[in-house]
Amino acid sequence: MGGTTPMLTLDDGAGLYDLTLDGNKTANASIVATFSTLVYVTGRGTRIASCNFFQVPSTCVLTPASADGDTGSDLFIDNCYIKNTNKYCFVFRSNRCQVSNCTFFGTGINDGHAIRYGIYNVDNIAYPGCKVEGGSVTGCTFKYVNSGSCLFEWNAYNITFTGNTSSYTYGVKCEFATGEEAHNIVITGNYFEYGRFTPLYYDEVTETATQGTTPANRNAIAGFNCMFANNTFYEMQGVTLGNGSVASANLFNCCGSTTSGSIINTLENGNKSYIVANTIVPRSTDNPESIIEMYAGTAISNNMTGVAGQTIYGLQVQYNDNVIMNNFINTAQTAYRAVSTTIDSYFTNNTVANISGTETSIGSTSDTLVIYNPGMADLFKPSKTIASGVITLNGKYSRLMLETEGSAATDDLDTINGGFIGQVLTLSQTSSLRDVTVKNGTGNITLSGGDYNIQSSSHTITLMYNGSTWDEVARTA
Repeated sequence: MGGTTPMLTLDDGAGLYDLTLDGNKTANASIVATFSTLVYVTGRGTRIASCNFFQVPSTCVLTPASADGDTGSDLFIDNCYIKNTNKYCFVFRSNRCQVSNCTFFGTGINDGHAIRYGIYNVDNIAYPGCKVEGGSVTGCTFKYVNSGSCLFEWNAYNITFTGNTSSYTYGVKCEFATGEEAHNIVITGNYFEYGRFTPLYYDEVTETATQGTTPANRNAIAGFNCMFANNTFYEMQGVTLGNGSVASANLFNCCGSTTSGSIINTLENGNKSYIVANTIVPRSTDNPESIIEMYAGTAISNNMTGVAGQTIYGLQVQYNDNVIMNNFINTAQTAYRAVSTTIDSYFTNNTVANISGTETSIGSTSDTLVIYNPGMADLFKPSKTIASGVITLNGKYSRLMLETEGSAATDDLDTINGGFIGQVLTLSQTSSLRDVTVKNGTGNITLSGGDYNIQSSSHTITLMYNGSTWDEVARTA
């Protein structure tokens, strides 16, 4: 037996117990080296327990892909010890594979995560649309794993990674590229530490690790609709969230990057990601550019403290529909940054302290509202310039500053084009030197109290759109 033939094949209901495969021993090394896979599981409901895999050059356990995902499914691996392997330890392309109470030490020396769930491109070609669904990794220890503790790749669905400890390794990755995403992966109650650098090899004789000097990739990357909750990240880089993913109630004592980057960010396709109730405290020796960076996401009730003289932005946002509220932002050069492409975004009810530079940095064409943030001046963004008595809405505004045409001292607003039924809009002025009169009945604006003059920063009028006219709701005296 050799080449691509596995050393052992397990059929339905088979069990493998108390086996040690030790490639360190001269008598075993030449034999073990001939196999690309040691244990190949084709049956359902098999169990592997209390086994040891030492210094092996090949994949320790593999389940194959199939059209329904049931070949090799319902595998349970418990209390195994894997040390100094060259490649991936466990590769699961079948449904409902479980791993518990295993130790992975110095694995993936040449290539490979300790555990992989999902399919490869070649599997997708052979079995179009096949999925790997269900499964769990619980109570395991990962240390000096070259690539990462666990990789959830193509078409991995509904798998949990819970109560594990990961040291000196990348952490967890859920694929996020379009067409290759992992879905509904739940990562909860884990402890990730010292993942800033990548260990390349662990020498079991000298018991020392040869460690890389380049910062590792993100220590946790979420695919679509994935959940990171109640984890601790100590001296790691941080988390990247994909579309619909959530980071909630985690503790981050992270570096972000030595020179730039952020501790929590959402990918450009990370629409509708949620960052909720996390505690984020960079190490004093690190210099993340931002604590949180978002593309079309929501950040609520996070407690974040930057590094004095180093952290540039508390939060920075891009694209549209960002909501940042009820956060505590402490110690940064700028609390909030919105680039020019940011639209329909809101920064409100946040508590801001120890901001050394400008409180906000907002691109000239950015449509974002900054208001009601303790310790920070209100900024009524966005603004629209009146043209011949008309403004046109192109966003889901709730507040808008009015600029007079040609920066004239006075101007009239007769008509508001655009809007959606039920939209509520509060109008104010851009400058106390430029007054605007909102006209009743001249165009499509109906005011119960007649024309309204906006003559100071304290003057506002609130309107609601009924589908044809903007009707007055309230005004300041």
